[in-house]
This record gives sequence, C-alpha cells and structure tokens, in this order.
Amino acid sequence: MRAELWRDSHYVGFFVVSAGGKVTEDFVPSERERIVPLVAEVRRKLLKPDAWSGSGAPADVSTHEPGDAAWLERVLGELASRGYESRLLEDDGFGRDGAGSR
Repeated sequence: MRAELWRDSHYVGFFVVSAGGKVTEDFVPSERERIVPLVAEVRRKLLKPDAWSGSGAPADVSTHEPGDAAWLERVLGELASRGYESRLLEDDGFGRDGAGSR
C-alpha cells in the first residue's frame, strides 16, 4: 500500500508499506527534516502495546506490524492529528497492486 502525504495543500511525499512490513519513504527535500522524525516517532509509539489499548484493536502489539491494515490506519491517523492529510493508494507506485499481496 502507498500513502501520499500532504500538508497545507502541499505535497510532502509518500511511503510504501509492503505486506512483509518493509516501509520505504520518499519525501520532498524541503519537508524531509520535519516529516522523517515524525514518522519515526509514530512508528516507535506503535511498537508499544499501550498504544493499542482503547483503540478497539487487540492490545497484543505483535498482531499489529507494518503491513497490516490496522497499523497503517493508526499511522495515518497519528499523522492526521499533526496536520497531515493522506491519500491511500492500492498500487505501491512501482506497478504492483498492494491489494493482491495481502
């Protein structure tokens, strides 16, 4: 799955999450300094089981890894709460449909 990110109507970049959990990022150079640490902070936060309590999802963090829908939804939600809009694409940007690899 590929998520494009926008802030104040300006394109920020994208990240691709493979079904195996690998995350690939590419951000606009002028935005990179702000967004890379933010994405890293969100990823660290979601590694902790208490990040999942009260979310309606099981608190077992091992069931929420990069590549699953709940994890990606939470990442995008965390970024939205910090002023980022996102557009989720099924295609990973490399001509491969992410929906078929689930």
